[in-house]
Amino acid sequence: MKKQVERRTCDKCGAVEEQSEMTIGGSPFTGWFQLSRTDGSTVYPRKDNGPWDFCRRECLMDFVKSFFEG
Repeated sequence: MKKQVERRTCDKCGAVEEQSEMTIGGSPFTGWFQLSRTDGSTVYPRKDNGPWDFCRRECLMDFVKSFFEG
């Protein structure tokens, strides 16, 4: 039997969550955040535009702050 497993890794702390069960409605990764950046280019998007995954709000906020700190 073939089984497909989805895996998300937090781009800030490295936490990993797997979801291998069928989900009816809702998200299999409840509480996770996904962030992507748009720079206006649709033909050749930049590689550092994401998408990035975060396991909790604190990881997301730390990542966003790093853009403003340099």
